[in-house]
Amino acid sequence: MDAKEQSEPLTITVEEADRRLGISRGLAYALVRAAKTYLRVSNVGLAELGLQQGQDALLRYVWQKAGLLQSELVGCLSVEPPTITKMLARLEKAGFVKRRRDPKFKKQWRVYLTAKGRHAEKTVQDHWTRMEALATRGLTADDQRAFHALALRVRENLTGNR
Repeated sequence: MDAKEQSEPLTITVEEADRRLGISRGLAYALVRAAKTYLRVSNVGLAELGLQQGQDALLRYVWQKAGLLQSELVGCLSVEPPTITKMLARLEKAGFVKRRRDPKFKKQWRVYLTAKGRHAEKTVQDHWTRMEALATRGLTADDQRAFHALALRVRENLTGNR
């Protein structure tokens, strides 16, 4: 191998690597790859809006109900309390939300939108619309309904919720 060959990085797609290694790609593989790819592409758009992965979901709840308890967001997003604390700290630092102590329960924090947070709603919703259009390009309305129903069923199977 000459010096030029050694300096060039080997770049192949995940699909090509799997093919070369003979790795089977079943339904679970396709589902995980699609979700990871969706998040990777979405994260680029969110970053352009000054947001990180998951912060848009948190904002969605605060847009629906101002003054949510920080502990309520833990349940809404199915994450651990430290994750919400870190997300809110970043959103607060970026100027999207403000936390205030609950007047009745001094150990509880309530989350409120700032003007920047309120103004971000339309932009984030537009991002979600673009992402859905991109992800479902070439799928018929029937395909989309079927996929939606099947994705919900898979989630129910995995969580045990029926």
